[in-house]
Amino acid sequence: MALYRLSDLVVPCNATFNTSWELWLGTDPNRLMPLLNALEIEHYPCLQDDEAPRPTASMLSHVYALKDIMSAIRAAAIIVHDYGVKEYALEVYGSLDFDRDYVTGCHKLIKQLKLEDNVNLRGLGAPIKVLSATWLYIQTSISEGLPVSVIEAGLTGKCVVCTNVGGCAELLSNPNSGADGSSHGLVGPQPPMFGRLVAPKDAEMIAYAQLEALGYLPTLQIPKLLKPPEVDLPELKKRIHDPEVKKQRHALGRLFRQFGLDQFRMSRYILQHRQALFTPAYKREAMAALGGYEHA
Repeated sequence: MALYRLSDLVVPCNATFNTSWELWLGTDPNRLMPLLNALEIEHYPCLQDDEAPRPTASMLSHVYALKDIMSAIRAAAIIVHDYGVKEYALEVYGSLDFDRDYVTGCHKLIKQLKLEDNVNLRGLGAPIKVLSATWLYIQTSISEGLPVSVIEAGLTGKCVVCTNVGGCAELLSNPNSGADGSSHGLVGPQPPMFGRLVAPKDAEMIAYAQLEALGYLPTLQIPKLLKPPEVDLPELKKRIHDPEVKKQRHALGRLFRQFGLDQFRMSRYILQHRQALFTPAYKREAMAALGGYEHA
């Protein structure tokens, strides 16, 4: 706790979740400077033309307990067996060596839930190749900072379903929620999210949220859903494969991409880090001049 209290500057990777516990640990609010993650955006084109033939959700997550891959598998079972979307596929790309016992448990769960034709643990994969083929990106972590993989998905024009942990709400919240969507190819107003935030470990909502995004259902206009609503299953299956619905999903993905291009440029990241290097020195001088800097 003394480290936070005495630091010249504390630089969390998100502006909401991390700052709350850093303040609780004694950080002076005037010394908090959130520095959000960034990417070399020129390496991430919009990838909406080469989707897999079947409805596919992908994850770029190492397979271990913190990423809660088992909840994603249970959600897949709900999609396939309860909603009857038999063609749904979940492709998980990430290391299988972090926790081999957990990986073994995932394979057993896949077999137990009769998902051998639907869920695959692929091992490490190239993000661009993975995202090019996917219809939807999902993340089921029980803890995060500001996940780069979600930014990658957004930059490639994918809608995202992820758990409401760490700074994920900062990534998925649409600052233009409610604005006219027609100029962006949307029918109706822009949704509040570039997909859906769900509670951790809630397999039912993780399942519904994926179908909601895949079928671009009207409930996307609801800022927060606590439980899945009733669904017209034949209509849902029809919507998932409807070319006009696909256009809506892609339009929302492009909105997310534009948000990513605006917010997560490496130039901004470098500039803010330079500012962070100089800010403590200026603050020391100012506070020492006022006789209030305990380090002087």
